[in-house]
Amino acid sequence: MQKNKLIKKDSKKNNLKFSIKEIPIMLIISILSTFLLQTVFDNPFTIKLPILMYNILIHFIFLFFLRSLVGSLKWGIRVFTLLIWIFGTTNFLVIEFRSTPFMPWDIYSWQTAANVVTNYSLPFSWRYLLTTLGFIAIFIFTFFLKKINSNENNNLKQPKKNQTKGKAILNNKINKPKSEPGKRQAILQYFSLLLIGIVLLFSTIIFSQTNFIKDSLSLNTTLFNSRGMARDNGFLFNFVYCTRYLSVDKPEDYSSEKVKEILEEIDTDSVENESEDNQEQATKNEIDLNQNTIEQSNQNLKPDIIVVMDESFSDLQQLADFETNIDYMPFYRNFNENVKKGITYSSVIGGNTASSEFEFLTGMSMGFLPSGSIAYMQFIRQPLTSIVSVLENYGYSSTAMHPYYQSGWNRQKVYEYLGFDKIKFNKDFTYQEKVRKYISDESLFNEILMELDENNSDTPQFIFTVSMQNHGGYTDTYRNFTNDVKVTSGNGSDALNQFLSLLKVTDQSLEKFIETLEQRDRPTILLFFGDHQPNNYTVSALTKNMSEEELQENRRKSNYLLWANYPLSDQTEEDYSNNYLSYLLLKESNIPLDNWYKFLGQMHYAYPVINDAFYFDRDGEKMLIEGQDFSSEINDYAILQYDYLFGKTFEQYR
Repeated sequence: MQKNKLIKKDSKKNNLKFSIKEIPIMLIISILSTFLLQTVFDNPFTIKLPILMYNILIHFIFLFFLRSLVGSLKWGIRVFTLLIWIFGTTNFLVIEFRSTPFMPWDIYSWQTAANVVTNYSLPFSWRYLLTTLGFIAIFIFTFFLKKINSNENNNLKQPKKNQTKGKAILNNKINKPKSEPGKRQAILQYFSLLLIGIVLLFSTIIFSQTNFIKDSLSLNTTLFNSRGMARDNGFLFNFVYCTRYLSVDKPEDYSSEKVKEILEEIDTDSVENESEDNQEQATKNEIDLNQNTIEQSNQNLKPDIIVVMDESFSDLQQLADFETNIDYMPFYRNFNENVKKGITYSSVIGGNTASSEFEFLTGMSMGFLPSGSIAYMQFIRQPLTSIVSVLENYGYSSTAMHPYYQSGWNRQKVYEYLGFDKIKFNKDFTYQEKVRKYISDESLFNEILMELDENNSDTPQFIFTVSMQNHGGYTDTYRNFTNDVKVTSGNGSDALNQFLSLLKVTDQSLEKFIETLEQRDRPTILLFFGDHQPNNYTVSALTKNMSEEELQENRRKSNYLLWANYPLSDQTEEDYSNNYLSYLLLKESNIPLDNWYKFLGQMHYAYPVINDAFYFDRDGEKMLIEGQDFSSEINDYAILQYDYLFGKTFEQYR
């Protein structure tokens, strides 16, 4: 009995000890996990050998750290395998639904992801299945793993000869008071090993972010194509490398003096003259909308301003040619009366709605922030000037509405920081009718109308809304919804049919909404636009033959519509990007522009489109954000935005 207790005691003590014989096993596990993690998405043999070896090194150091932490090789491998499998699964899901890999800043949005993950169906993938089976095999292997520590083995095995003598020695060891120093030695070795593991892990993380490792390994750093970046660099290494983008670097030539210089050079005369001409034109060209002319006394009132950022609203005919049994957006296509519409380029593909929100509300561009980052989660930690505060200065009340949970994208706090007077989420909605399992666009429009009626006073209103009706996934069936639209050209799918059918419902609801707004006595302007296209899985049949360059451009196309029940100054179809839409809205609302929006007006004239991947100049020439030097104007934009977010100079001159 005493012998068994001794064996158990010594076994626990020696579990803390490290044997050099563990290294080959950890190396083999690291190699296998590297290949399995990469196989989730792509062929691991396409990675350059030096980069592949560095990925293995990172896996090894991470495993070494975990083994040091838990004090056991067996449990270290188990924890390591589980964590790497979770990381691989997350990567697989994010890539399938958003077309981009899991990035460090995505951790900030875990709560949002948890809210919507149940809305999607897990797509079947042989790669993912084989990878999962591989990790299971590694986990099972640990149950057959023999004890490595030779000292531990010696403690468990008694010599066959001189049994009596062995027992005497054993009894002496039991009674020997020197066992306590041995225990302290084991604990000291454990903490020493853990310290080494921590130092190695953090040193590797820091070293992996350096320009030295980037240049020496010739890494792919094209952030706008983060999927290709993860493919070429390896998932885990790419994740570690991209932690360098959690903070925003100062633009070239940034200083308080440079900010002042840029602001002094704004061509205020041309912008102000343009605004005055627009206002004059609007008062001269009184038109009769549906035989209901706004009374002259009300024409000089500031208009009520309504913004609907509609979930995934985008005409996929811009993405690829296909045919359907019926038109899925006939109203949008044929509506041409006192309206300005066209393409708006998004900075996100298939998800990250908050980035489109951020661009519209602030006039800033995701092109100057780390690719895939979420400004709502990472950078807005205090009150920030926005279109909300600009309109507040001109006597507007403001309401933000979103028919889903307030936890998504940290909206509750961000809306407060941006200055909204009133905030409504799904639980606050009077109209709760649903399409599938989301509050419908029609209910959202009715909620807007109710808000307008309840606050029908001389105080103009600004109402900003983000819809939910058309949110993915699109593979489930519902009793309250049928897929009326069918792709008939052979490149469709059930998911695509459902998405297009949802667009048709939105199109019908939008028509009714505008007809109602048309009857208002008070001047009213509506901006309606899509935040991004649907997820990659939904459009995969349309994009399978596209080049990477075509995908990166075409998948960022959404649509906008600007309409008012008073004459607009400009109805020319023109491309925008989401960061310029607030400038367009203010201009057509006849709201005086501050320095920031005057600057945006100048930028839009010179560069009509700018997003996280590229920008177009007035002549249509396309330039990449990453890998090319900015023009002086684009760099000025980056400087002002940086100061806007992180500096203090700009606020003095808005």
